[in-house]
Amino acid sequence: MTTFQPFVAPMRARGSGTLVGIASVAGFAAARGGAYSASNGGDHLLESLRVELHGSGLGGDICPGYVRTPMTAGTATACPF
Repeated sequence: MTTFQPFVAPMRARGSGTLVGIASVAGFAAARGGAYSASNGGDHLLESLRVELHGSGLGGDICPGYVRTPMTAGTATACPF
């Protein structure tokens, strides 16, 4: 929240703007590894911010699914979505 806080008041005064946060899909559907999934709860913060800013003209969040990369190629976990 402190990341977005300096921008909220000026954008509200202007009546427009987009706050974009990038969270992991693991915050919605737990992956193996509880600590990893729990640390990816940023989507819940973004949803709370959406409620707080409802009607202000501000918002935006991105929760990408798994991305095939050399790092994820060796994982035994299925990559949904």
